[in-house]
Amino acid sequence: MTTQPEPPASPLRVLIADDEAVIRESYRDILAPNSSKTPAGDKFGAMKAQLFGADTQPAERPQIEVVCCEQAEQAVDAVVQALAAGQPFAVAFLDIRMPPGKDGVWAAEQIRALDPDIEIVIVTAYSDVDPQEIAARVPPVDKLLYLQKPFHPHEVRQCVSSLGAKWRGAQSLRKNQVRLETAQRIAKFGYWELDPQTGYAWWSRELCNVFGLPVDHCSGPIQTLWSRIHPDDEPQVQVAINRAVRERTARSLEYRIRAPDGSERYIRQEVIATDAEDNVCRMIGAVQDVTERKVMENQIRHLAYFDQLTELPNRTFLTKHLTYVLSQAKRYERTVALLYVDLDNFKRINDTFGHSRGDDLLREVSVRLKACVRESDVVTHASRPERPSPMDKSGTDTIIRFGGDEFIVLLSEVAHVQDAARVARRIIRALEVPVRFDATDVVVGASIGIALYPNDGDTDEVLLKNADAAMYHAKENGRNNFQFYTETLNATAFERLSLEADLRHAIETDELILHYQPKISVVDGTVVGAEALVRWHHPELGMVGPGEFIPIAEETGLIVPLGEFVLRTACNQIKQWEDAGVRMPISINVSFRQFRDQSLISQARQALAATGISPHLLEIEFTESAVMEDTRASDRLLAELKALGLSISLDDFGTGYSSLSRLKRLPIDILKIDQSFVSDLLTSADDEAIVTAIIAMAHHMKLTVVAEGVETQAQLDILSHHGCDIMQGYLVSPAVPPGEFESRFLNGESQLEVAV
Repeated sequence: MTTQPEPPASPLRVLIADDEAVIRESYRDILAPNSSKTPAGDKFGAMKAQLFGADTQPAERPQIEVVCCEQAEQAVDAVVQALAAGQPFAVAFLDIRMPPGKDGVWAAEQIRALDPDIEIVIVTAYSDVDPQEIAARVPPVDKLLYLQKPFHPHEVRQCVSSLGAKWRGAQSLRKNQVRLETAQRIAKFGYWELDPQTGYAWWSRELCNVFGLPVDHCSGPIQTLWSRIHPDDEPQVQVAINRAVRERTARSLEYRIRAPDGSERYIRQEVIATDAEDNVCRMIGAVQDVTERKVMENQIRHLAYFDQLTELPNRTFLTKHLTYVLSQAKRYERTVALLYVDLDNFKRINDTFGHSRGDDLLREVSVRLKACVRESDVVTHASRPERPSPMDKSGTDTIIRFGGDEFIVLLSEVAHVQDAARVARRIIRALEVPVRFDATDVVVGASIGIALYPNDGDTDEVLLKNADAAMYHAKENGRNNFQFYTETLNATAFERLSLEADLRHAIETDELILHYQPKISVVDGTVVGAEALVRWHHPELGMVGPGEFIPIAEETGLIVPLGEFVLRTACNQIKQWEDAGVRMPISINVSFRQFRDQSLISQARQALAATGISPHLLEIEFTESAVMEDTRASDRLLAELKALGLSISLDDFGTGYSSLSRLKRLPIDILKIDQSFVSDLLTSADDEAIVTAIIAMAHHMKLTVVAEGVETQAQLDILSHHGCDIMQGYLVSPAVPPGEFESRFLNGESQLEVAV
């Protein structure tokens, strides 16, 4: 690597002020002999020799630019012009007597005021000059020199050489100082020095800028600096400084200061204490404003530890904070409660109103959860995100968005079990208040599982697992309630996980089968169709009821491949009976999740193409709530299914919130009355009135009416009296295997007696 040569130094500029022309010319000859040539006779040369002596040994001359003046006023003007041009003089030779104008001392005073760096040489032939008086008028002493006439050329050259080198050094130092101050200003870096014995300190200009102090006062009691430190951080700063003094070591720390405008700044400080002369401690500190870095770090930590949608702490925060809370609980023998909150209807609301509304709902839920914890407790600690744990207070309740529609409420200290129950009740009541979306009141509800430390787990992992198990227990108990963890829930949770794994395997290995429940004409009692209902013959548990595995399939997403199996199998069964000469319609149930799945249309199209059956023999049943929630998506899906030639049935009618204007626009063929109305026909006049109205409305809309869940002849008689078209239920038969269905119901005989 080659080093670039430094540029040549510019010539030293020397100012000469003397009223004698011959002396001014002599300065030129001595300092810059090639700059000007003035002819001189022998008499003139003799005069110079008499005044200055003979220059018998010319030496190597420095590059010097000489400017001559004959009066003091001219010299001052020359300095002004030089400074304005950015070409200051290094040395000024001023004759002390320059009649008829001002003398050299006056000129020196003026020049010193204009340029503090210039080196001044007072030249005099008089012995009565008082150097002390002149020094008092033209400080500082180290920049003032005297030269007696007559002088030797070497004396002049030496003055210029020495004083010029001194001037160049000062200029270089000044430039470096400017560079240093510029760098410190850019880096927001300052320093201070303290005499611990007196408490008096000195500090840099940039430190004044950092601390918000006047820049013209760079010294004073150290308390001037300490008064800016944030009161919460002052103790740690004092401890660090005292330790550095005591141990004569260096210390690093970060703290906050309060600016005059009330804002806070982050400061990083390096302080070192050393022994100076006489074993006296000397302390030096360097400070840097790191606010921008801290703000960026805080933003990064906030992104890492806080949920961006709700501004609540996230799962990563919980992992760190829960470990700390449990360690404190163990140390002080406290009870900690962990509430696992899962929203009950969020998936349906999100699918119905869209993800934007779903986000609004999550934000509203987070606000309500905050209101459910104690007012004195802290939910988040954004002021100190660099310390997500431990928290500033020993007793703080924290709300965490655990993921999706799941939240954790951590009660770090509960005196009694009832305390956790009270918070859970507050949460349930808070979430029961409807949220209004698009002129619709929506209630989300929540299922809450509660686990307590140390009874239900002594680690964060175990406590979370048990609270999760309790939450599922709450869902199984009707949702919108809370349950405490019990030992039996572990076994239940394990069974649930095992059943999920087995169900996944069953779908893959065709352990599932379809049973068929006959649909009977109320008019003549003949079989007019069948409803396919999935059954699971577990190799170890035997027949597993749909009430056990369908909810698991819904929650895990297995309902989609399960629904595809039902669709494909039902089409194959229609094909088999069609080949045997029996055209028997089969209906299949499509869950809410399948209804939202984009693959349903393609699955139906593939099944129809593979079997070649008449499309109208396949009937698709949707629940009223699924069809009514997302109207735009429902209309599109139903239109595509209808275009395939399938029959559409609206199941569980009367349990949703559909409007008649909406109902009449749906491309449906069949309306099924929910069994909850059928079961109370004999005891409830209201239910009979509702059923009567449904049948009349459906017939007016040219829809076929099916009553499900018919168990008694009396129920059938009422339905027949009001004109119901089709029934199904245990009065005739539960769902049976395909072979039994064929032997019992495909002979064309009437299956029941209908009252006329």
